[in-house]
Amino acid sequence: MVCLFFFLIFVLLLVTKQVVVMKWTVEMLIEELENMPADAEVRLAFQKNYPLEYTFGDAVFARDGKVYIGEGRQVGYLNGEGREALEW
Repeated sequence: MVCLFFFLIFVLLLVTKQVVVMKWTVEMLIEELENMPADAEVRLAFQKNYPLEYTFGDAVFARDGKVYIGEGRQVGYLNGEGREALEW
């Protein structure tokens, strides 16, 4: 469960650009996800000051060599466990 939140932190940082941008690859992301339960839901935590939770949409490979993961639907507010793990 903790690794899932680390993944969410990674996604959040990419979306909000609140810290120095770190270049991640698909390989690095797979390595982070390998030790997580295969049936665990993956969600996107968004907005530190108004924390929301989203599902993932489609993943699209673009010509510029980047993989984009589309936003799914808003689930609701990020729960306390998620905010605590993200230190929000």
